[in-house]
Order: sequence, then C-alpha cells, then structure tokens
Amino acid sequence: MPPKMKYIGIGIILFIVFSSFSTTIIDAFVDFYFFASLGVSSVFWTYFTTEYIIRAIFFLAFLLLGGINFFVAYRLAPRGQSVMDMGQLALPTKIAWWILLFIMLFIAWAISMYPASHWLEVLMYINQSPFGQADPIFGRDISFYLFSLPFWEILRNYFNAVLMVSILIAAGAYFIGGGIVLTPQRVTVSEAAKKHGIVLLIVFFAIQIFSYWLGRFELLFSPEGVVFGMTYVDENIRVTSYNIRIFACVVGIALALWGIVKADIKLPLAGLGLLLVAGIVFSGLLPAFVQRFSVDPNELERERIYLDHHIKSTRDAYGLNEIVEKPYPVDYTLTRGDISKNRLTIENIPLWDYRPLLDTYTQIQAIRPYYDFNDIDIARYAFNGDYRQIMLAPRELDQRRLSADSQTWVNKTFIYTHGYGVVASPVNVFTEEGLPELFIRDIPPSINVDLELDRPEIYFGERTNEPIVVRAGTEEFDYPYGETNVFATYQEETGVNVKSLFRRLIFSIHFGTINYLITDYILPESQIVYNRNIHQRVRTLVPFLSFDEDPYITVVDGRLYWIYDAYTTSRRYPYSRPYSRGVNYIRNSVKVVIDAYNGDTTFYIIDEDKDPLIRVYKKVFPDLFEPIENMPEGLRAQIRYPQDLFDIQASMFRTYHMRDPVMFYNREDVWEFPLERVFGAAQTMESYYTILRFPDEKQEEFMLMMPFTPVKRDNMIAWLSGRSDGDNYGSLLLFRFPRGELVFGPMQIEARIDQTAEIAQQLALWDQAGTRVLRGSQLVIPVANSILYIKPLFLRAVEGRLPELRRVLASDGNRVVMEEGLQEALDSLLGGRPAVSRSALEAAAARHAADPRALSIRELAQNALSRYDRAQRFLREGNWARYGEETKKLREDLQKLIDAGVVRPLDIK
Repeated sequence: MPPKMKYIGIGIILFIVFSSFSTTIIDAFVDFYFFASLGVSSVFWTYFTTEYIIRAIFFLAFLLLGGINFFVAYRLAPRGQSVMDMGQLALPTKIAWWILLFIMLFIAWAISMYPASHWLEVLMYINQSPFGQADPIFGRDISFYLFSLPFWEILRNYFNAVLMVSILIAAGAYFIGGGIVLTPQRVTVSEAAKKHGIVLLIVFFAIQIFSYWLGRFELLFSPEGVVFGMTYVDENIRVTSYNIRIFACVVGIALALWGIVKADIKLPLAGLGLLLVAGIVFSGLLPAFVQRFSVDPNELERERIYLDHHIKSTRDAYGLNEIVEKPYPVDYTLTRGDISKNRLTIENIPLWDYRPLLDTYTQIQAIRPYYDFNDIDIARYAFNGDYRQIMLAPRELDQRRLSADSQTWVNKTFIYTHGYGVVASPVNVFTEEGLPELFIRDIPPSINVDLELDRPEIYFGERTNEPIVVRAGTEEFDYPYGETNVFATYQEETGVNVKSLFRRLIFSIHFGTINYLITDYILPESQIVYNRNIHQRVRTLVPFLSFDEDPYITVVDGRLYWIYDAYTTSRRYPYSRPYSRGVNYIRNSVKVVIDAYNGDTTFYIIDEDKDPLIRVYKKVFPDLFEPIENMPEGLRAQIRYPQDLFDIQASMFRTYHMRDPVMFYNREDVWEFPLERVFGAAQTMESYYTILRFPDEKQEEFMLMMPFTPVKRDNMIAWLSGRSDGDNYGSLLLFRFPRGELVFGPMQIEARIDQTAEIAQQLALWDQAGTRVLRGSQLVIPVANSILYIKPLFLRAVEGRLPELRRVLASDGNRVVMEEGLQEALDSLLGGRPAVSRSALEAAAARHAADPRALSIRELAQNALSRYDRAQRFLREGNWARYGEETKKLREDLQKLIDAGVVRPLDIK
C-alpha cells in the first residue's frame, strides 16, 4: 500500500472516530443542561455514568478472560517462524501478534456495549423489590422474573459471546505461532492447542449448565401450547430435559478433565456428543411425542391446572382482579322522576363527538392560519354548584403554518414562540346554528364561566417542536388583536442560559446552525428552551416508562397544565398473556404534570404500594418522583382514569372474565366490543368519559365506560366503568345484565334507527338538500336501572367543512325518536309523542326545498327561549356586550315568529 494512501486511510478512521465521539459529548452536554434546568441533574448522571461504568467493567472483564486465553496461547505456541506465509502476502509475525491484540481490544469494547445498553436492568436487579406473590411452578417471588432473570440472561449472553471470541482469538494465536498448521492435505494441531481447546470446552459446558438452569424459568413465558406459559409438556418433559442436559454437561466436564490427564481428545468429544444426543432426544423428539400421543387426545384434562395458572396470572398482571362485579337489573320503566333525580347525568351526556368538534373549533376559533388545534380533551369542573363535563382544546402555534416569507430563523427562534389560550364548551349544548356554546373563546380569552386564565400562553405542547430563545433582544409575538399584534417578554426562568460562548457553540453544533454564535439578539439573560414537545420531553426524562397516547390539558388556578398518564410495563410476568409488543404487565403508577407556560415537569407516584416496579424506579431515581399527596388540590381534581389502560383492561377482560378453566378452554362466554355506525361506516365502539350516578350511589361521578356484547351477537351483556373521582379513583366496576333477558346493543339500536320510517325519510331528505348527514358516536347511558341510547346527528354542507349538531336521536330500547335537542328527545320518549309527524315531514320538505337551512316554528320558539336564558345569564355576570347581542338576536327570532303569524306584535312590546 502506498504511504500516501495509508495516511489517508488512517486520517479517515480518526475523523470517523472523532466525529462519533464529539457528537456523543455534545449530545451529553445538551442533555445535561436540559436535566439541570429542571432540577434533576442527578437523573442525568445516573443515566450517563451508569452506562459507562458498566461498559468499563465488562470491557475489563473481557480483557481478563480473553487476555488469559491470548496470553496462554502466546506462551504455548511454538513461535518458530518470523514471517507468516499467507500465499501472496507475507506478514511479519510480530505485526500479526499486534494485529490480533488490537482485534481483541476492539471486540472487547464492542461486546461491552451489550451489557451497557441494559444498564437499567442492572440497576433494577440491584434495587429490586418483592411482589409478595410466588409463581405456581417454582415458587419463586414474581420479582425474580422481572428483576433477577433479565440480569442473569444478560450475563449468559455476554459470557457466550466472550467464549466464542476467546475461541477465535486462541485459534488465531496458535495459527500465528505455528500451533495450528493448515495445509491442503491436513490440519496439524499441537498438543498445547488441543489441551487449550479442551479447557475452553469445559468453559462451554459450564456456561451451558447456567443456560439450562435459566431455561427452566423461561418456560413460564412460552408462547406455544394452549396457554401462554408453561404447559403439561413443559413441566413434565422439558424441565426434565433441562435437568438431564445439565447432568450431561457435568459428565462432559468430567470427561474433558479426564481427557486432559490422558491427553486424549476423544473423551471430551464424547461428552459433547452426549450433550447433543440428550438435546435431540429429550428436547426435540420426546416432547413432540408426548404432546401428540398423550396431551392432544386429553388436552383439557392435562392442561386444566395450567389454564388455571394462566387465567389467574393474566388477571393479576392487568389488574383485572380489582374489578368489582355487580348485577344491573333492567326494568325499562324510565320516568320523568328518574330523569329529574339524575339531572346531572342527563346534562352531561356528551353529545359533541370529538371529531366534528375539532373541525368546528378549527373553523371558528383558530383566528389566524398559524394557530391550530391538535386534539379535543375532556375536563370537569363545578360551576355554580353543578358538576359539568366540558370539552376543550389548546390553541397551539404551528410554525410550519407560517407563510413562506415568515419562516426565517429569527422569526422561528425569537418571535413566533408560543400558542395562546384554549377553547372550551359543554359536552351537550349547541346553538340554533348547530354550533357549540363556547365557555372559553377568542383571543384574548373571553370566559363565561367561573374559571380564571391568567397565563394563557402555551410554550409547551403537542405541536411545539422547535427550540426557541426567550428573554432576548426582541419582544415575542404574544397574540393578534384586531388589525395589530400584541408583543410581550417571557416572564420566568425556565430554559438554559446561553450567555457563555461555550454554550452557544454547543447549541450551534447540536442544532446545526451557526446563528447562535453570531446573532445579536442573545443577551446575558437570554435562555434557550428546547424539548418543548411534551411527548419528546417526557420520553427524554423517563425513557423507561410508557405513555398514554392522549395527554390532556386543563385549566387550574389560572394556568394551563398538561396531564400525562405514564405506565410501568414489563414483558416478564410469568404465565401472563402479552397484549401488545410483548408487554404482559401494566400499571398506571405515575401522573406527569407539565406547566404549559414554563415547562416545569413533575412526576407524581399515584400508588406505589400496588406496583413493585415503581418502587424500584423510585430507588434508582430518588430525586425524580414525588408522592401524589404533593400534587396541588386543583390538579388532583382533574386526574382521570386513563383511556389507554382502560381499553387494554377491557380488551383482556373480554376473555379473562371467565375464571373457570373449562369455560375458558371452550371459549363459552367470550365478549366483544360493540359495533356502531359512525360517519357512514360501521366501526368498533370507543370507550367514552361521562358523568353519571351509579346505582345505590348518592352523587354523580366522572367516569369512563364501555359496553360489552357476546361474541358474534349484538345484544349487550355488561358494561365496564373506570372511576376517577375522590377516593374511588382507579377502581373498576362491572355491571352485568340479567342472563336470558334481551338488552339492546348499539348496533341493534342503529338498526332500529334505520327501520324507523319517519327518521329514515328525514335523513334522506337532508341528503337530497345539499347536505351530508353524519352520525356521531352512540352513547349508552345507564339511568335508574334503565338504559338510554343517545346519538347525535350532524349536518355538513357538501361544499363546506363546518359540521353542525342539528338533531339528537334517543331510544329507551322500546322506541326511537329524533328531535331538535336532548330535552325534546327525552320529552318525546317519556310523553309518548311520535318521533316525527307526517305534517312535520311535509313542512320540512317544503322548507328544505326552498332553503335547506330554514328553521321550523318550533325551532324558532326554542331559539328564542335559549336566547332569553343566555341573555339573563350574561346580565347576572355583568357581561353587557354579550347581553346586548343576545337581546338583539332574541328580537330577531320573535320577529320571525310574528312573520309566521304565531304571535302578534303587541305580544312583544
């Protein structure tokens, strides 16, 4: 190789190594500044130092083990040649030894990366906490499988890799030294090399003994057989097979030692052959034979006890044992008195579906193109003594929506930094135009309820992805006001100070721009704020937790907070069936609260007594977590049963409500989630939050619920609820309907809707009038041992994007009605009026032929009454502007009634 090319090659290698190393160091600085800004630098040091300490330990261990083999081979090899003849290439022996040494060092460093990447498993092994429960086969505490077994498996895999590399290094050393000679005719191996090989074979047997010992426990996670976990064949054949192979390894070690004494390679090879035969017979042939001729013909009898183990473990791993089951007798005698007694339940039926509501919010409240609503969230508050469920959405600033001319580095870093405010509306109120009645609206926020919002700015959210610099040499855009803009300066210290040239250099390299070094906008008090996307933020801080897909925003004490549900999960719970991605254990032990203004992120442990995993994490990271008692009262009132966890538990419960192994084996009572028709397509029903009062309870609760139907049938069989309020938080209640009694399911009500001629004609009429009919999510609402089925109906112009809530479909299981509002629908059900009269159909046809948006006399009267009620409320609140608007519109509605001949002008003077 020419000298110039050699130097170029060395330079390229050094550049790659330096680039990789420098990137790691810079990323470490950026992460450290981030953790330190939140006051949890100790967590960073645990992450950073533990990995490198473990890597150094295992690197040195490899050097010790591999170095012994290298040294022994070096000393025992004949070393009679000074030049290695490798065909066309002659390599000096000394250089070959150095090359082999460097190869060993490189492999040692590379292999040590494997245990270092599992640093958390090592710490969890050191800090493990008992479950207080034992597995049903070996009697070991469950903690052994979650904390000890993963650590032992890491060691097993590591030592297997060390052994394989040691064999190659030793063979290479003997080859270089002449202890192994390869010729076309034969391979010559020195006596020293043979004895060295026998010693390595003894090490192989020892590692295999350890592997087979672990393999017995790993059978508790076997996916084969009638259950997930150990089966009849596993316990009676495969465990025995592992024990036999352990014995074969012991015999192999004895034969290998005898072979060293006798200088006979055949004895250790016989031990290896014995192990291979034992594996084929006892691990391959015998289990298959027993399964086919003993288990399969008598499967239920053989596997019954293992089915019982599997059911109990799965129920425990998913918290299904905590579900309290109660009967729910249905009497179908709903009365006006029942409605009156359950007023808060009725007033909180969530008519607004989040999908059309998101479109509506975007159309009427985005205000500017660069604002956007990412999602609709749910909250609940007490307004004037009434418990109300509201839907709200944060108005985030999406820098990608800025005009092309405005997407400069200065604008995105210093000017357009944050979103502003939220939009909120009650779940079941809509105006005569079919739009939501907004509790919080506009910029700056206009609030019509007893809520304060002193800090509406949103610096941290689901759409805030870019790093920004605050307290800089220019003011930030705060919010638009008419034809002008309002500017402001950030008021808190939340980011990383960038006054030093070194830090500006670090961030310039990390974010790939030199601008942080050369801009004049950065002042001594300026701070860079990054990891502003709350999804990225929490995963950077606690990558070992899993997170709910839907963080939700809430207004508490005048500020906006994100609440994020976090889960401890594992794949190691014995006998438990995995739900997704191998996870077979889950607990919602952590509530994360993020201040939308300053980014303060706090991790609250909600119940460590029921979750050994979170106890271990708390030991490993003592400065990271706080007890739930430290959470402010206003925030505690907003935590809720997480929907992702509820859906997982409900999904598992469809099968694992069956506790009897025989019933489970025969799949006699498998449940399904109901189907419903939503926006023109049949789909699986989603769980939903609502406020209702359980039977025998004194007050309403905010809860999450999901009905069940039997497999391949549409009638309801039960409904599951997750409670969120007060001392009941986290408990699950299942209400079973009486067996043998028909309780209509959502899809059966959908069929009843389609079969009601008057409703079908009305829907067809709207479809012909240039609008599209959108059916919202069906709601199953238990009320006083009866069931209400409620379904909102949205209309959207074919050429428009603004959906309007125009009708409410309701059923009590006997009749189906469609009316302008929920109260009218209930009146129709309870009063026995027809759903839609023939004259009303004819009048509607005439109106829609002339004007698809025309309102009926009844609608005008209802609008006038609603206008009057809202005007009185604004009058009491002293909101004179809104009072004047409502009074003006009230007069317009009354004038329309006069024009229709319903009232005389004298009546409204």
